[in-house]
Amino acid sequence: MKRSQALILGGLASLALLSGCNQKGATESARTDTAPQEKQVAESSSGPALAVVNGEPITREDVMAFVQYKQQIQPNAQINPALLVNEMINTKLLVQEAERKGLDKREEVQRQLQVHRAAVLVNALVGDFLKGLDLSDEELRKEYDAQIAGIEKHEYKARHILLKDKDKAEKVLKELKPDGSNFAELAKKYSEGPSGRNGGDLGWFAASSMVPEFGDAVKQMKKGEISKQPVKSEFGWHIIWLEDVRDTPVPSFEESKERLKMIVAQKKLQEHIAELREKAKIEVQGMRPPTSRPDTMPPAEESSESAAPQPMQAPDEPVNP
Repeated sequence: MKRSQALILGGLASLALLSGCNQKGATESARTDTAPQEKQVAESSSGPALAVVNGEPITREDVMAFVQYKQQIQPNAQINPALLVNEMINTKLLVQEAERKGLDKREEVQRQLQVHRAAVLVNALVGDFLKGLDLSDEELRKEYDAQIAGIEKHEYKARHILLKDKDKAEKVLKELKPDGSNFAELAKKYSEGPSGRNGGDLGWFAASSMVPEFGDAVKQMKKGEISKQPVKSEFGWHIIWLEDVRDTPVPSFEESKERLKMIVAQKKLQEHIAELREKAKIEVQGMRPPTSRPDTMPPAEESSESAAPQPMQAPDEPVNP
C-alpha cells in the first residue's frame, strides 16, 4: 500500500507542520515560556499546554499526534519526548513566520493545503471503515482457498550467468564443469548481471516470477543440471544451473489469517469505492473516465509467506525464498 501510505503520511506531515495555522494574533517576539498570562490562553479542550509559542499552545494531544506520525515514518525509531516538543516548537515558529509573510495566502499553497486536508480526511474515513468491518472465518477461508489455488507446485533454486553476446556465452558454457563446482567462480568472473557478484545466485523462486524464457527453461531441467545451451531472453543469454527443487511451502490458514484480513478488507474497501462511484455524478473533462475501479489501494505487499504468485522479474538479482 505504498502509494496510499505516501498520500496519507503526506497529509499527516502537513497536519503536524501546520497545526495551529489558523490561530491568529501571534506577537513579533519568539518567547517559548509559559508565563501565567499565557497559561490561560493555553488551556483548551485539548488539555493543558506543554509549551506556548507566542500565545499558541502545544498540547499533549498535539504531541501524541506528532508521535504517531513519526512512528509511521520510522516504526523502530527511538523518540525522545523532550526533543520532540522542541522540534514542534521550532515547527510552530516556522509556521508563524510563514503566516507573517503571507505565504498561507498564496494560491499554490492553498491548493497544497486542500490536498493535504483531503488526505487526512480520507485516512480518517478509511480507518473508520476498516474498524467497522466484522470479517468472518468463512470469508477469510474463502480468500485463503483462492490464494492457495494460485500457488505453483514447485519452487526452484538456481544460479545463472548472464551475457549479452551469444558466442561469449557458448565459450563460458564450455568452461563449466559438469557438476557445477566452478559455476559461482565463473559467474563472478563473466556474468554481466547484478547477481554475478553473488556467484549468480538467484535463491528460491517460482518459475512464473521470472521472464517466460527463463522460467520455462528451468521447469524443463532436472536438479543439478546445467542448461545445455544458453537461454535467450530480453536481457541477454543465460547459462542456468538448477541447484535444487522443492515443493512450494504453503502457510497454514492460521499463519495467514492477519494477511488475509488485510486482503479481504482491502477488497471490501475497493467495493465501497466502486459503489460511491456508481452513485456519484462524475464529469471528467478532456479524458475518458476509467471503466474499472480506481487503484485507490494498491495490492498488499507480499511477504515471504505469501500464498500469491510473485510478480514477473528479471533473473538478475537474488530472490528471497
